[in-house]
Amino acid sequence: MRCKVGILVLLAVAASSSPSNRMSDREAIETQKLYEKGNYFEGDILFPDGFNMRNGLTYLPWRWTNNTVYYEIGSEYTDAHKNTIIGALNEIEAATCIKFVPRTDQPNYIQIKYERPGCLAYIGMIGGPQLVNLEIPGCVYHHTAMHEVIHALGFFHQQSAINRDDYVEILWENIEEDHKYNFDKQDESLITDFGVKYDYESIMHYADTAFSMNGQKTIITKDPAYQKVIGRGRRLSAADIAKINIMYNC
Repeated sequence: MRCKVGILVLLAVAASSSPSNRMSDREAIETQKLYEKGNYFEGDILFPDGFNMRNGLTYLPWRWTNNTVYYEIGSEYTDAHKNTIIGALNEIEAATCIKFVPRTDQPNYIQIKYERPGCLAYIGMIGGPQLVNLEIPGCVYHHTAMHEVIHALGFFHQQSAINRDDYVEILWENIEEDHKYNFDKQDESLITDFGVKYDYESIMHYADTAFSMNGQKTIITKDPAYQKVIGRGRRLSAADIAKINIMYNC
């Protein structure tokens, strides 16, 4: 398994680094706006009712039992939509030891459906049915489906990492006042990066105009070569794969 994972990570490096696997500026802005649309934590993260984040995070990431995620896909999606969603699940499954299995009567599962505006998901396995919300049509794309499902696996956004200031600069003056909290760094005693380096190419990274109040950049990469990379990934990066595999002991 380790050999297989190593080969898949090498393939992911080539795939995620390819310009053809990055969104255009317009696509990145449109996708980011969908992540912000729900006005939840960091834009697209849901927490259960009564959840106290600082205490609850000591129990995160909540891992799926036996590395298996049961799922249902809503009847509101067309066959083409369903194929896109399943394709996203297949990419994660092919690169990791996570298994996605259609639900029969299992109590813990993700409900992939269009219930409210935006692209949204809970962090980790919370118990019982849990929403992965993919708005039609904007969120029903391969990369957005993967992004939300990775939240459900237990991951926050890359730019909230404790070491992010070594890699990006946050331009606070360009961020909407009510949304500055979305750029808070996570407490390292509550969240881990599993020893994996900060990843500009992560499918979990914000775009560079996230929560902008004036259309100007809110995130500047310390390495200028990656300015047009953040928030533009269409595929899993090598680091995305590595973190999932470490977290789930693949």
